[in-house]
Amino acid sequence: MRFVIFLLFTMFLVRESYCQKQDYVWLYGSEAYDIVLPDRAADTTRGACNIDFNFDPPKLYYDPKRFLDFADCNSSVCDEEGKILAYTNGMVIYNYQDWAVEDTINYSNDWEYSKIEYKNIIIPDGILGIQYALLLPAPGRLETYYVFYSTRDRSNIIYNNHQIRYATFSIGKNDQDGSLINKDVPVITNDSLSGSMTAVRHGNGRDWWLIAPRRYGEDVYVYLIDPRGVHFHERYNTGLPPLLPNGGIGQVYTSPDGSWVSWLCGGKLDIDGGRLYLSRFDRCKGELSKSMTINIDMSDYKITLGVSFSLDNRYLYMANRIYLYQYDLGDDDPLSTEERVAT
Repeated sequence: MRFVIFLLFTMFLVRESYCQKQDYVWLYGSEAYDIVLPDRAADTTRGACNIDFNFDPPKLYYDPKRFLDFADCNSSVCDEEGKILAYTNGMVIYNYQDWAVEDTINYSNDWEYSKIEYKNIIIPDGILGIQYALLLPAPGRLETYYVFYSTRDRSNIIYNNHQIRYATFSIGKNDQDGSLINKDVPVITNDSLSGSMTAVRHGNGRDWWLIAPRRYGEDVYVYLIDPRGVHFHERYNTGLPPLLPNGGIGQVYTSPDGSWVSWLCGGKLDIDGGRLYLSRFDRCKGELSKSMTINIDMSDYKITLGVSFSLDNRYLYMANRIYLYQYDLGDDDPLSTEERVAT
């Protein structure tokens, strides 16, 4: 229950600034067999749930019409009025009518691992991973969207060989059902990534910066997304020590004004098992600077997952599943101001 509270807390804080109301409806929840078993579909305590920011306070509700599951990663996009347009779980792309725009993206042995089969019916339950899918409006292209998705090589013992690929599709008033344009276009083909990724608006208000930390924490990939496409910008080395021997996973987010970026790297379960990273970010140049880090307690299964920022850009928050910590970004050494604010 505490994990759910922390998850919802961080979700409310980190609504990233698309434009207008394009991020107003969030979808989550998993009950893989509700599409094939009537008794599971009738159970409203599990499965498809939405958080709708068109209401004040935001409305949380069960959606009986949606059967696509989010075993872990999820992303959605709305029109300018805040109505859902499309969503993905890293395996498929669905439109607002809950029909498939594309029934197979991101195909790999990870896709096969994540699927569920019932009487020869394939159920795409969703790729397992934190922030492994990201839906973004394509800059300068009306009613066109990107879906970025991460996958891992499960033939590797610690699953640290990742790819990031993307699909593009159109949907809107001129194409209400949605049409796939391309899919599985490579961005990063083989590297030790955390798998998580996020995006922040460019300082020009049109383009995007795609940000993806490596699994060991010390390096971060930055890509530019503009009207010409997706372009490698830089692989930044923070100069900070990596998390060894195997690295770890965790969320990555930017502050609402885009001036900070923070990411978690959670690995082995001991007192120094995780690491919290924080850097300044320049939205005009796509540059990281003034990076810092601290160790995170992961003993007693305190699994590090969540990072977020306050809406006024003053505080960084980190959740290690049991406690919620706050850091003052107005201090010269923000990570030294750690304060436990919730249990």
